[in-house]
Amino acid sequence: MTPEQKRALWREYWRKCAWHTAENERLQVLGVPSHKLPRFPPFPDELRGMTCGAWTRAGTSCKRKDLYTSGRCKLHGGLSTGPKTPEGKAKSALNSNPTEGEKTACDTDPMRGSEKLTF
Repeated sequence: MTPEQKRALWREYWRKCAWHTAENERLQVLGVPSHKLPRFPPFPDELRGMTCGAWTRAGTSCKRKDLYTSGRCKLHGGLSTGPKTPEGKAKSALNSNPTEGEKTACDTDPMRGSEKLTF
């Protein structure tokens, strides 16, 4: 099995797990006992010990085994593309660092606002 086929099988497995999780939550709300909920699919033996496989700067493939549902590790899973909607962009703007003109005296003077200790 090629690495691409393994990664596709990995993603399919986690898609099925996500469906089972949602279905189990839905059935629990309806009052179905936990022993009657659908079971998760068994983990495929071909995927045991699967590594990230992304190419590192050293030119070798990544050997990490702690993979996300995408089949890549936390170092090679891809960066966030940022907010897409106007609401998300506005929320992101509220979290940004203040510009030079917006900084207050407390931001620039580390001793300001702190009480002096007396002994």
